[in-house]
Amino acid sequence: MNLQEHIRKVLREEKLNQYLINQIKDNGILDTSRLVGGLKELIYLLGEEYFTDDIKIKLIKEIVLTTEEEYITFLDMNENPLVLTDEDDLLTQIEMLYPHDVAVFYYYGYDEESADEAYINYDILTSRVLKDIFNMVINYYIKNEM
Repeated sequence: MNLQEHIRKVLREEKLNQYLINQIKDNGILDTSRLVGGLKELIYLLGEEYFTDDIKIKLIKEIVLTTEEEYITFLDMNENPLVLTDEDDLLTQIEMLYPHDVAVFYYYGYDEESADEAYINYDILTSRVLKDIFNMVINYYIKNEM
């Protein structure tokens, strides 16, 4: 491939990426993914750098809203709860995802009877936790994608 052909290819890819980004803004990520053959293909086309924390949150919310109950449990995704802390007889883990927040359960002395529950907005989660949730939700959606 000579230099001119390579430049044309890069320009076509950039034009496609901009088209897809505009479609996402207008129609959402999931609807746009159907244009290119599915979510896995869209992620491949846009590249990981497109998926900032804000975009990850947006996609997680879109996927959660596609479920009948409008929440997803880690059990539904065939995943173990996401442990946030496990120290001093306190186990803190995320077990459920809602459209606007996650359900965090606090187990004292590892006794399910003494569990407390709180809801945390996605924006407050660390990038690492958000990435873990994103990957689980993406895998769940791709396995169930029609």
